[in-house]
Amino acid sequence: MTGATGGESADGLLAPDSLVDDTLTVLVGVVGGLVVGVVGTVVLGLITGSGWAVPFGLVAWLGATAYLVRRRTVQGAVAKSGYAVAVVLLCVPVIALSPALPVDGSLGERGSLFVVLLLFVGVPAGVAAAVGLVASRFVPDGVDGSAGGTGGGDGGDAGG
Repeated sequence: MTGATGGESADGLLAPDSLVDDTLTVLVGVVGGLVVGVVGTVVLGLITGSGWAVPFGLVAWLGATAYLVRRRTVQGAVAKSGYAVAVVLLCVPVIALSPALPVDGSLGERGSLFVVLLLFVGVPAGVAAAVGLVASRFVPDGVDGSAGGTGGGDGGDAGG
C-alpha cells in the first residue's frame, strides 16, 4: 500500500509535524471543544432548566479542547471531535430518566421522553460519528497512538 494511510509518512502540507497541520489541529481542537461545550450547555440547560448547565458546559469545553488540541494530526483531531460530539449528543436522552427533570406522569412518560429524545439526537449523533469514522481512515499509521484507518493492520508491533 502507498500513501499516508499505507504506513508511509506524509510529505506534504498535512505532514504530522508541519506548521499547517499543527495550526489546523489546534483550530479543529478549539472548535470541536467549543461545539461539545455549547451543545452540552444548551441541551442540558433546555432540558433541565438548571444553572448546573453552565459549569458542565465550561468543564466539557475545556476538557474536550485540551484533549483535542493534543492530537498529533488534524485528521486525528477531526476524528476525535466527531466522536466527542456524538457522545455528548447521546447523553441527552439519559437526562429524561433523571429526577432533575420534572415530568408529569409515571415512569412510562419518562420512557417515552427518552425515546423521543433518542430519536431527536440519533441522526445528528450518527452523522458526527460517521465524520469521525471517515476522518479516522486518513490518520497516518503510527500517529495518535494507533494504527491509521479503522484499526486494521498487519498485526505487527505498532511501536516500531
